[in-house]
Amino acid sequence: RWQVQWHKGFVKSNISSLRHAPISGQHDQWIQMTNALSNRDTKSDQQTTTPHASRGATVLIMCGENDPVIIAKELETDSRKLLGGTENLLFVITPGAGHDFPITHSKEVVDTITKFWEHQSHQV
Repeated sequence: RWQVQWHKGFVKSNISSLRHAPISGQHDQWIQMTNALSNRDTKSDQQTTTPHASRGATVLIMCGENDPVIIAKELETDSRKLLGGTENLLFVITPGAGHDFPITHSKEVVDTITKFWEHQSHQV
C-alpha cells in the first residue's frame, strides 16, 4: 500500500517489469540487449585495444535471497542465459533479504550499487 500511495513511479515501474520481463515472452528484447552488449564489447575504444567485456560487468541485477516473488536462482539462470553468460552481468543475492530488500537492506543495496558504479568509472 505504501508504494502505491507515496511512490509515484511504483505502478508504472511494476507494469513495465511485468511487460518486459522474460516471463512475459520478451526473450527477443533481452537477446537484442545481449547482442548490443556483445557488439559493444568486441569494439575497442580510442584509448585501448582491450575489449570492453574484459573490464567487468555492465549489468547489475540484485535480488533478495528469501524473496517469494522473484526466485533468485531462477532469475540468475535466466539472466545469465539471456545476457550471454557471466561477462556482462554482476548478479548479487542479498542474504536474508525478501522482496522489499531495497528498503530493509538499503545500506547493502547502496554499497553494492556504489561499488559497481565506481568500478565502471575506473574501467572507462
